[in-house]
Amino acid sequence: MSVFQKTKKKKNQFIGAWIPQKIHTHLALYQLAEDVSKSELIRKALEDWTRKITGIEELLEVIKTRAQQQWKIEKIMNPTTNINLYKKNLAEVLHNIGIEESYINKISDSIHDPIE
Repeated sequence: MSVFQKTKKKKNQFIGAWIPQKIHTHLALYQLAEDVSKSELIRKALEDWTRKITGIEELLEVIKTRAQQQWKIEKIMNPTTNINLYKKNLAEVLHNIGIEESYINKISDSIHDPIE
């Protein structure tokens, strides 16, 4: 185990998750055997995983489509609804779950009124 605590990078975000005891024990044993922190192990595993899954642009397209569909439904349910208010509320939700501003803008900018 390292005597010196590694400094956290400013661009890192904290996430919390409950994991099964069996996995925790495995991580703890690996941590001791390899002299590496659990955070580093999990970070590396997630980095590997993100390389194997759908890319960011593809995910954004799915989210844009979903947001547009939701806007159409809201417009049908309430014809007096305002697209700017919808976009503002959507941006707030995305911001609250930790989506970067550049992605929020891409999603919001893709939404248009079904009448247009």
